Amino acid sequence: LGCKHRPAAILFWTARQRILAKPPIGEVKKDLTGFGDAWRAWYTGLMPEWRTSSSSPGRWPLLRNPPPGEPWSEVRKGERNGVLLLILSLSWW
Repeated sequence: LGCKHRPAAILFWTARQRILAKPPIGEVKKDLTGFGDAWRAWYTGLMPEWRTSSSSPGRWPLLRNPPPGEPWSEVRKGERNGVLLLILSLSWW
């Protein structure tokens, strides 16, 4: 997944061997609100443009009705930096 807006706690964890038994909870707790804001910005940035409304940027929740044939190319990634990292990091919050 893309790195733009990726929370610092995720970068901290990925730089330290990605040990599942040692999530960066301390890093997350240092700035819980900041982690949440960064996580949401990261998630939103990974979504296709149609999910964010140009008339109301920052809208939450994101739009949910995909256009026909939407490929979801930015989030259909299964490697170690893929969607699992997104879900795993959400559990730290």
